Amino acid sequence: MYDNVLGWSWTASDKTPTWGANPGPIGGVNLTDDTEGDDLWSHYQAYKRTGNPIHLQWAQRWRDWFVNGNFYNQWANQGDGVEHTFGWGLALWGVERSDSAALAALEQIAARIEQMYTGIGPGYQMSFYGNRMRARHLLVACYQAQVNPIARWTNLRDLIVLRWLQSPDWEDTKNSPIIVGGSYFLSDNPYGNYATGQRVQSAFSYGILCEAFWRVYQQTGRTDVRDRLIAMARFINYYCVNPANVNGMSGSWWGHSAGRYHHPNTNNANTNPNVAPSDPTYQTAIVNALVIGYKLTGEAAFLNKAKEQFRKGTQYVDYGGAGAPKQPDNLVHHYIDTLDNSGGYFAYNKGELQYSYLLFENGGAPSVEAR
Repeated sequence: MYDNVLGWSWTASDKTPTWGANPGPIGGVNLTDDTEGDDLWSHYQAYKRTGNPIHLQWAQRWRDWFVNGNFYNQWANQGDGVEHTFGWGLALWGVERSDSAALAALEQIAARIEQMYTGIGPGYQMSFYGNRMRARHLLVACYQAQVNPIARWTNLRDLIVLRWLQSPDWEDTKNSPIIVGGSYFLSDNPYGNYATGQRVQSAFSYGILCEAFWRVYQQTGRTDVRDRLIAMARFINYYCVNPANVNGMSGSWWGHSAGRYHHPNTNNANTNPNVAPSDPTYQTAIVNALVIGYKLTGEAAFLNKAKEQFRKGTQYVDYGGAGAPKQPDNLVHHYIDTLDNSGGYFAYNKGELQYSYLLFENGGAPSVEAR
């Protein structure tokens, strides 16, 4: 697949999953520390893409973990555990494998989300302490509405996206075209101070929100959601790479401060914003958002930037400052979603495919949506 898209090559070891075959039951998961993605979704998609039975075995184990209540019990009863909301893999698995128990587990999660939005009215700061929590709520609601499109679930999806669109955390300014997250950057936050003009985003958190909005747009055709997606893609395209970084890399956070590029690094809060850090783990997190910008506008710059960010994210070694690129440019460091981080979870942002799958539509030639 990669050769057709970017002209890359790889060795057999780059393609072969490092996951062990015939895994035992999933256990010991700490939602707030161990994973940032839906491992059922990632493994099942990896199996569909590669046909490798190791991924199917792991997908089955994650399906059992969800269905047996392990995810729900920890998630629903653990403070900020609701921030790490997953379940879209249950929709994919449940429909394609006619698994009613998987779909029932998804509905249980959606019902809990439904309870959370009782009493949340217009003007609620949806991005308080970051986008990922309520972006994931919206994403689960979209999948539930897709597999069971009754009024209860379409209404939940529409309510959550409406609260997002009504949130006071959006900004429409020349230097910050539709950027969410004002309430996250409190005066005591080491990564930035909203009150003094810093407007920065977590790459993967922004990517999750773009994915949720994309699902809404695909299901509803809402023009206001479409306009937001385009504006978010423009923000990413302009600010995600700091010219101060000679490798053209992105940090794990990026944006601007008083109109200047600002890339604080979560691994070092005191990083000089004018000497851009780089975090290859987060390069791939913004790929889908850029592809969406291309699909909605037809502007080739979005697709070109998406391919560039994907190449860098998979060519460079994880973490470690500027990283160590593989040479020449037609070689990659890792093939997405094939590496285990030795803790039982995907390496490299814990499932890169969820942020980049749109790049491979039509063999690397994503279609432009009719307007």
